[in-house]
Amino acid sequence: MKGASASPRNIQNFVLDFYDKTANGVSSWLDINSKQYSNSDEVFTKLPSEVFGADYLIFSNRSKVSGSFTTKEDSEIYLFSQSKDSISGYKKLAETAKNSNRVEFSVFHKKVKKGEKVLFKNSENQSTIAVVPTYDMGEKDDSRPVVLLEAETAKTTGTGIEKGNFKKADYLEFTQKTKNSIQFEVKPGVAIYESK
Repeated sequence: MKGASASPRNIQNFVLDFYDKTANGVSSWLDINSKQYSNSDEVFTKLPSEVFGADYLIFSNRSKVSGSFTTKEDSEIYLFSQSKDSISGYKKLAETAKNSNRVEFSVFHKKVKKGEKVLFKNSENQSTIAVVPTYDMGEKDDSRPVVLLEAETAKTTGTGIEKGNFKKADYLEFTQKTKNSIQFEVKPGVAIYESK
């Protein structure tokens, strides 16, 4: 049995404006303990939740290159910078990144379309660029199904349970302090959980 081929990376057409002898390139699956620089042992010890699993550009810590790349899909670009100053076209996140040398990085974000050319300039202040495909979880149009559990249609057991109506809304009232219960039948499909 042979495993499936790796999916193509989201960072495509990675080009440097000029030749640089230091190792620069694209790496996959950004996570805690991922190498930050190609030529040293620094690893990430803190990352914003948005960048876990991202493809990212990895540079030498001495590299000062510029270049470009495109994205295979509509994507979110995250730029890690030691500077807290704003960066044109990017929005600063509240969360930060940190490496094993305790250097903290502000993280800046912007969205790009599939195939859009992204220009970058690696410097002492800007060190890592992470790219995450844009995912639509249905938040904008509230397209996910909603389950409404109506008390008056539930299965009840016990004594002193009365149905009532108040301002055009039905309800159940437990009128006695006895061992009563209310039970709903729920048939979920595939559940998708999102935490922020």
